[in-house]
Amino acid sequence: ELNVQAVLLGRVVQRGEDLTLNLELVDATTENVLWAEKFDRKMKDLVSLQSEIARDVSNKLRLRLSATEREKVAKTYTANSEAQRLYLRGRFHWNKRTSDDFEKAIVYFKQAIERDPTYPLAYAGLADVYVLTPQYARKSTKVFIPLAKSAAQKAIELDYSLAEPHATLGYVLSLYGADFEGAEREYTKAIELNPKYATAYQWYSEFLAAAGRKEEAIKTAKTALELEPLSLIIHAGVGLIYWQTREPDKAIAHLNTTKELDPNFIPTYQILALAYEKKRMFHQSNANSIKAAELAGRDTSNFSELKSHYERDGWNGVWKQRVKLLTEQSKKTGRNVDFLLAMNYAKLKNKEKTLEYLQRVYDERDWRMMNIGIAPGLEFLKGEPRYEELLRKIGFREEIRKYGIPE
Repeated sequence: ELNVQAVLLGRVVQRGEDLTLNLELVDATTENVLWAEKFDRKMKDLVSLQSEIARDVSNKLRLRLSATEREKVAKTYTANSEAQRLYLRGRFHWNKRTSDDFEKAIVYFKQAIERDPTYPLAYAGLADVYVLTPQYARKSTKVFIPLAKSAAQKAIELDYSLAEPHATLGYVLSLYGADFEGAEREYTKAIELNPKYATAYQWYSEFLAAAGRKEEAIKTAKTALELEPLSLIIHAGVGLIYWQTREPDKAIAHLNTTKELDPNFIPTYQILALAYEKKRMFHQSNANSIKAAELAGRDTSNFSELKSHYERDGWNGVWKQRVKLLTEQSKKTGRNVDFLLAMNYAKLKNKEKTLEYLQRVYDERDWRMMNIGIAPGLEFLKGEPRYEELLRKIGFREEIRKYGIPE
């Protein structure tokens, strides 16, 4: 099911500073044991043990791995086992995609850098937190994107062959640099350096969707999922691509299976709400919005208000009430809701207000800026000179401007 040749199984026992590992390499087709070994080491020797295991496993698979692949498997990026442990803890929290976890990830990555200032993966991890902080922690893009760029460039300076920071630079260049050619170059470089780095495919698929390249976007998102079939965020990313490319039924079907992997992953419900709204299924959309808010620990009373407005005035009543609530929320909390206001005004076919708030999204370099060319609901702006000029300023090339909004 996972489409792998072999599986490494193991058991770890730790007693103080002593570590015992019992490992077996099993042929995934025949279930024969290809290799088995027991390792007794100290915790401080964890990094060298990792290299030793990688070398032994790659030797057993030498007929299946190229010399370059064996070299990559055996490569370590730090000799400091504590730095590596801190890096892995940072990645664990980064993958959870919440504001609190991002704060923890930043701490761990910085501690890893303190332990080993030449550890490129730690800088790459820090760059990845910074680049997604505006999206998941609602912080300023103008503050965190330059931090992401700086950390990614440092990682590349330390090790140009590392795929992760190249993918991060692709994200930075498309969002903040208005450099689509440069962004695509970095994404493809990341994939060239590590064809098995799923996040590069995931972010590249979002870039392709923003460019209106629907089939490429879907294919690339599916490749990411094939590489990381248990990744919740990559599953959610496939659903997002389906929504962006006007395939709400496929988004719903896919994300409902994602819930089986983890019923508490917030992005799943957020994207399901969008997909159901695209199909004008209010109750299902509202239920998923409520679930996402509950999981995030936010107040859900506004969703009950939306229900009463829907029952009285249909979807127009919902969108008008959202505009009211979002405006009040922005004044009260200072939260940037410009893109959400633009989308609700768009559904009300209020061209002037839609363009006003889309311009604000661009001015603030909001992370959702890349959706201005493709978000469902903006189709009625196609051909509007001010909208076309906005697409040009964002950095869409002529072919992207031409195909940016699907019919």
